[in-house]
Amino acid sequence: MKYLFKISFVAAMLSALALASFAQETQETIVDEVIAQVNEDVITLSQVKREKKALIDEFVRQGKTREEAEKEVVEKEGQLIANLIREEMIRQKGVEIGVDKSVETEINQRLLKLMNENKLKSLNDLYAAMRSQGVDPELLKETWRSQLMQQQVYFQLVDLVVYWETSDQELKDYFKANEAKFNQKEMVKLSEIFLAFAGKNEAEVEKLASDIVKRARDGEDFSKLVAEYSDRPDKATSNGFVGEFEYEALNENIKTGVKGLRTGDIADPIKLDIGMEIIRVDQYTPASTESNFDENVVRRAIMLERAPKRRVKFLTKLQEDSYIKIRETYRGAVMPFLTAPSDETTASSES
Repeated sequence: MKYLFKISFVAAMLSALALASFAQETQETIVDEVIAQVNEDVITLSQVKREKKALIDEFVRQGKTREEAEKEVVEKEGQLIANLIREEMIRQKGVEIGVDKSVETEINQRLLKLMNENKLKSLNDLYAAMRSQGVDPELLKETWRSQLMQQQVYFQLVDLVVYWETSDQELKDYFKANEAKFNQKEMVKLSEIFLAFAGKNEAEVEKLASDIVKRARDGEDFSKLVAEYSDRPDKATSNGFVGEFEYEALNENIKTGVKGLRTGDIADPIKLDIGMEIIRVDQYTPASTESNFDENVVRRAIMLERAPKRRVKFLTKLQEDSYIKIRETYRGAVMPFLTAPSDETTASSES
């Protein structure tokens, strides 16, 4: 069973979950108490302890001593509780507007993808493999749930509003004032053959990758090589196609691998933590100084520029409309972090 996490779940899939994904439930019995009430729900001591432990574990993983990590987390306790309160407000808003179902669907899809990529037979096998790496599946799902709920609430109630509210004249004025921003970027369309290390000898996988690259460069049909060798579970429908990307936005490993390549070129094998990537450049589009007005592109640019401040205002209003009661012993540490940076609005707090 050595292959059960030579695969780097933690590196490949949990990078976005950095803080919470490494936490394990403590064995101590916790006498729970309410730290804060958020409308009809509560933040409990056990939640706070779990988040603190996750943060300590992450700091230790980054190279700090446990003593240093614990000291820093104690100093951040007020901020941590304030973050939990915000997450709870956003979760409630997400349930209110009905995005919780799509969030759960996305979580299930992510788990199934992990299960298939690692060639496991069931979700129970996946959970067991996670636990063997110190990853609590329930905490992982809760972390995903919080992230996805926040993304969808902001997208539906803030980003889309900003996207569509801009008038035609504003679009034209913005384009004229920022033409350089809309110059053609260097773009690449990429396809891949992914060879997983899971359950295999790494040296043999690396050799196979080199052989496949040679065959592809010698003219063999790339789509047939995808069908024969790729470990991606969706290869039958994707045919290896990954997508179109701005070159500068690529992952550094991929960016380095495809640098200087043009349409039809095959990159040298790229070694990742969990396997080998064989990349083909399906189409290369060079950068240029030409800029053409595209309404959707201009709307998106304006949205990306304006949305951050609008999200702050949205969160401030959400907080104003919420009933928040913080336990007296924590109030002084939490309240400064509940004040939005651009607003003096504070949450309701009672004894």
